[in-house]
Amino acid sequence: QEFFTIPNRNTIAIETLFDILDVRSILYMWKAMVFDCSLILISTQTSLQFYVAEALKQLLFPLTWQYSYI
Repeated sequence: QEFFTIPNRNTIAIETLFDILDVRSILYMWKAMVFDCSLILISTQTSLQFYVAEALKQLLFPLTWQYSYI
């Protein structure tokens, strides 16, 4: 067993996140989520929005996202 694992991780979502965005953008969005700022994801492909939102939620571990997202 690994020392640090993300429970219920969706590797497809995380791979998609890092394929689409650069590390600086990912860190910027992660920081906004940690500080409870508003974050708007815009894409012409709704499936990509879902994967990015799910991956960002997973990267918050061990914290949890308490708010809803649409």
